[in-house]
Amino acid sequence: MLNPISFHFVAPSFALLSYNSLVYPFLLAEIRMVLVGKTGAGKSSLGNSLLDKKVFESNTFGISSTNTCELGERHLQDGSKLVVVDTPGIFDTRNNITETSKEVVRCIGLSSPGPHAFVFVLKIGRFTQEEMDTIQHLKDLFGDAVVNHVIVVFTGKDSLDSEGSTIHQHIENSPEQLISLIHQCKGRVASINNRAQSSNLHVDVAAILKLVGQTIETNNRSHYTEEMFNKANEAIQSKIRQQEEEKMKAEQEILRREQALEERAREIDAEIEKGRQLERENELRRQEIEQRTREQAAHVRRHHRRHRRHRQQCVLQ
Repeated sequence: MLNPISFHFVAPSFALLSYNSLVYPFLLAEIRMVLVGKTGAGKSSLGNSLLDKKVFESNTFGISSTNTCELGERHLQDGSKLVVVDTPGIFDTRNNITETSKEVVRCIGLSSPGPHAFVFVLKIGRFTQEEMDTIQHLKDLFGDAVVNHVIVVFTGKDSLDSEGSTIHQHIENSPEQLISLIHQCKGRVASINNRAQSSNLHVDVAAILKLVGQTIETNNRSHYTEEMFNKANEAIQSKIRQQEEEKMKAEQEILRREQALEERAREIDAEIEKGRQLERENELRRQEIEQRTREQAAHVRRHHRRHRRHRQQCVLQ
């Protein structure tokens, strides 16, 4: 049983929080964020909300229009540049791991020298096996150290508002895998309604950015590094090599079995042909015996006829 979560949740209840003038100053020239999660979770809409403009194409049907990472940026009022990288499609676990790893390299390149925060985007609703797989996929691609830079953002906050529920209550009723992830992320959770009116949307965005700032401070203003990624990428490449070796072994085993089956088929064909040859030889012997029997019978009959004629001639004389 997991212990109760200590949330770093920033409640959007403070009217003094301005969209551009953050209560929590970044004190960094550039803040880099990477949005991750399955297709349809609302990553692109969240990215547009964070950037205060439409940069990323979002698809209401949950179908990714591209598998490539995209970048958008804006300047905050404190002078910091906010860089947001959207990762549409690449976190779908159905994708080929080799192609995914190539796109992840590009993602890291866009957020060079490395993202300060990975925003794991989840849509409020039933937490499915696909989301569970995406969590592991994230760790596989970026390594276990990535959780130190992850915050969880739930989209579709309006559905909770309409039910009179809170994000805390929603999490408490979530599967253990999600609760475990939030524990690993030290309770860094936020929520947003990307379809909200401008004033409410600005409050949600400011709360998320404040949480990002807290994450940066927790990590001593360090970001996810290339060294971390290289270590994770080595593990990916090792996994790819292992999969290729297993595939080769499987193909070799299939080939061996096919060759064994072909050899057995040839042996069976040879045995069948041998049986047929034996049948033909037996048939020839049978025919030869019948022929000799007929010839012997004919010879006996001729001999009997000659003998009768001889006897008849002797009687007549």
